[in-house]
Amino acid sequence: MDGAADAADDVRVVQSALDELSPKLREAFVLLALERMPGDEAARLLGVRAEVLRVRATRARQRIQEALRRANGDGPEPEADPGQAGPEAPDEVRGREVSQSESRVTRDS
Repeated sequence: MDGAADAADDVRVVQSALDELSPKLREAFVLLALERMPGDEAARLLGVRAEVLRVRATRARQRIQEALRRANGDGPEPEADPGQAGPEAPDEVRGREVSQSESRVTRDS
């Protein structure tokens, strides 16, 4: 395959991967990586802490990279639950919004 065809295939894979992301991951990735919006500005726009926004953008980037690796035959199949975050991730990233008071209790504990 030639370079132009490879690039076109990669564009399709990235678009498909973006479509499969949750809206929260997609908006973080689009604002930071594609729109090049400063992190603090994007976080304010979305009403989240900058750390949460960075985690979302990183997870989105990882999933897009995984999709490209799979499409090119370079990577493993996706995990059973690719949205599962580790215990070090903020609760919000693990799929659970946390109230401010609950967050303070967790941090102060």
